[in-house]
Amino acid sequence: MAVQTLQEGVTSLSGLLSSSDSLRILRGGQTVTGSIDQNALTDLGNVEISSTASVNLGGGGSNFKAKLTGTLSHAGSGRIYVEAYQGGAASTIARTKLIGPGFIYGRNGTFTRYEQSAGEADFNESSIIPTAIVGGGTFRAAFVTGTTGFQTAIFSGGVVYTERGLDTDASGSKMYVTGGCECHVSRSNITASITQSPGTTNMPMGTGSTASGVIVVSGPGTVLDWQGYTIDTIYVLGGARLDMSAAPVSFSVGNLFVDRKSLLASNWQSKVPGVTITYSAKTIYGSNDDTLPG
Repeated sequence: MAVQTLQEGVTSLSGLLSSSDSLRILRGGQTVTGSIDQNALTDLGNVEISSTASVNLGGGGSNFKAKLTGTLSHAGSGRIYVEAYQGGAASTIARTKLIGPGFIYGRNGTFTRYEQSAGEADFNESSIIPTAIVGGGTFRAAFVTGTTGFQTAIFSGGVVYTERGLDTDASGSKMYVTGGCECHVSRSNITASITQSPGTTNMPMGTGSTASGVIVVSGPGTVLDWQGYTIDTIYVLGGARLDMSAAPVSFSVGNLFVDRKSLLASNWQSKVPGVTITYSAKTIYGSNDDTLPG
């Protein structure tokens, strides 16, 4: 359970770490690719990259591989290519934090709790993120099926491009978009098979088990560009804007709650020919009736 420090200029982790150890990178600008596959170890504790380091961990097809019971914290300006991987199989990293100007590339496994206040992150289709909390920087997450979407997503700043929606088989899956965040929920490639049968296997969803999914969009300057599929319940409040204008397929919203500021700021229907969005139940706070404009 020792804390090991990677020295400046060293480009390999060979012989440095044992099971349950933690790793610190305090300074340096090297690229570390030697022996970065640590999946033979039972686990590691924490991996900390300081704000004074511009070290790259992985790259060129090589990823840092380990199970972490603690925190992967990246405050530096370098790039990290990481897989939650142990014993030859996808595993977990308990907590991941991007708190500097650098980059994190998630390439496999479950990142149980992901937090970001700066920098740039990109998670591929093999990376699962049950909880994502993004308050700054740029965050990208590739498509996964509905049953492995977000259980909790809090997007309170920065720019978010996510092809995944809520976890459709979790109870009470939630997405909060607030604080002036610009959030885009969409598939990068819409094919004929997706538009003909959008469903939970093809499109980002706004649903939880037994219709328990909730999306909250709130505050001035906040935008949710929804190009996904069915939504259980959505709140749009405080001048936030819900933009449905580019929705590629018809779908339904179970329950809509909106105040007048957001009512007038939002686009409630798609401009794509033949696409209709149906609102099963609507509550417009402070209005004479519950009729949507347009």
